[in-house]
Amino acid sequence: IGPARCLLLDAKKTADLLVPLLRGFPDLVLSRRQDPSPTLVGFGASSMQGAGDTQAGGFFNRLKPALPRQELVNLGVGGDTTRDMLRRANDVAPHRPHDLLVLLGCNDYPRTNDALPEHRTALQEYALNLTKLLDTIRGQRNVIITSFPADPKRTGITVADSATYVGLAKSAA
Repeated sequence: IGPARCLLLDAKKTADLLVPLLRGFPDLVLSRRQDPSPTLVGFGASSMQGAGDTQAGGFFNRLKPALPRQELVNLGVGGDTTRDMLRRANDVAPHRPHDLLVLLGCNDYPRTNDALPEHRTALQEYALNLTKLLDTIRGQRNVIITSFPADPKRTGITVADSATYVGLAKSAA
């Protein structure tokens, strides 16, 4: 989408703007280029891996029919924090040249009554991890998706913490 190397978009605002336009002009935002990357790498945690989608293995696997000329490599690992992702960032290098789709989870975020506080990542480390990670795994074209707003009752992640971590991810992107 577009000619930029990296785009940071608010998903709701973008959808509200583009969906009506795309109904009339389906190719409106496509960037045509002579040399598409042969590989699309998906990198992240359980959301990228495909958790919760027993039917098709997650949204990344659902992209396959729409991208028949690209090899899709799913490097999502459930439970990964940015610390874990940084440790395995070099797994992306063998797939160059590639386009990149990163989906960040919320495994780094602190929780109320947390059973695994040592697993969480402080804000300063989170920002540093993301900067290093995105510099290491950069592709031809990059799409970075921050985590979804977490349900505080289900996850124990406060709305304020979620907003702070998402803000840091936007800044890093």
